[in-house]
Amino acid sequence: MAILGILLANIWSFGLASFGSSFGPETWALHTNFWVEGIRVALVTGKMRGLLCLLFGAGMYLQYQKLSAAGKWPGLYARRTLFLSLIGILHIVFLWYGDILLMYSLIAFGAILFARVRPNWLVVLSSLSMAFSILVGWLITVSNLASVSDAPGRLYDRYSPARELLVYGHGTYLEQMQMRVEQAGFILASLPIFMFEMGGLFLFGMWMASQGLFSRPSQRKLATTWLLAVGAVGFILNVAAAWGVAQSQNASYESVIEFGLNAPMAIGIAVLGSILLERCPSGRLAKLLSAPGRMALTCYLMQSAICCTLFYSWGFGLMNKLDYWGLYFVVFGVWAANIGFAHLWLRRHTMGPVEWAWRALAYGRRPALIRTVGEP
Repeated sequence: MAILGILLANIWSFGLASFGSSFGPETWALHTNFWVEGIRVALVTGKMRGLLCLLFGAGMYLQYQKLSAAGKWPGLYARRTLFLSLIGILHIVFLWYGDILLMYSLIAFGAILFARVRPNWLVVLSSLSMAFSILVGWLITVSNLASVSDAPGRLYDRYSPARELLVYGHGTYLEQMQMRVEQAGFILASLPIFMFEMGGLFLFGMWMASQGLFSRPSQRKLATTWLLAVGAVGFILNVAAAWGVAQSQNASYESVIEFGLNAPMAIGIAVLGSILLERCPSGRLAKLLSAPGRMALTCYLMQSAICCTLFYSWGFGLMNKLDYWGLYFVVFGVWAANIGFAHLWLRRHTMGPVEWAWRALAYGRRPALIRTVGEP
């Protein structure tokens, strides 16, 4: 769900010349219905990234348990994370500047230090970190709303929609590579702000996994009730911020969501999803999403490959040529490609191709890829 849903947030960066909006006037999709955009902001913005952070933290806890027993913690996990960061760098240089893998890897290196922290302290530290992030997001939002100057600066001139369209829509591959690296640098520069929200969710995901809240939520009824309440409050606050976006047609309200308000709602989504999966582990939705979930890294990079082919000059050159709804049709098409490819691939293979390469590099040996006869 998280790996598919994140494309709903990323599609604007693929299909529209919108990066420069961070430094000047906001750029909106053509024919945007702002109330529909408000719904997207309320339900999607930051939530899928937050959900992936929780799951990344849960994965770290499982690796900690496994590798500690074998005496390989944190060395082998650090090696895995190092190669994941390398995949992120390659993703940036050769495909898309909005990569999240490198940022996840950098935060994971810091989160390693907390693997041995007692669960109760994980809750305290993660909650303080996320609360601070919400405060920062609120201050950024207030600052943006109070700003009276819309005069674009030098950075806007360099990354204006017109120039971005010129480079990605009509430029050479080398020109695009140069701009991608520059844009990724600005995103990484925001890590000191994002690390409180993302790092807090990493730690909270570790705590959730330690309490069995992803696998056995029914056995922790009090905790699940409280976390569902946190998610409900987060939903109300996200709707309020999204209402501000829709009514004022001002994207400044998104800052408080991006920099922390997404966290409580992501936690609620994770708990609700775990409850539904425990009650109906063999349902149609679970079967549909299980395959892309098992090869999430491959599907994530596949999204970039398809979208860059569609929108960049070396492909079909559709950047800025699709309206608001046209971009959603692209999302649905990429989802179908992700799900279809994952199911077909896993019929004969044990894991996704990128997952296989990652494990081979991390462990120094090639894991089995072809599924043997009779293997589930």
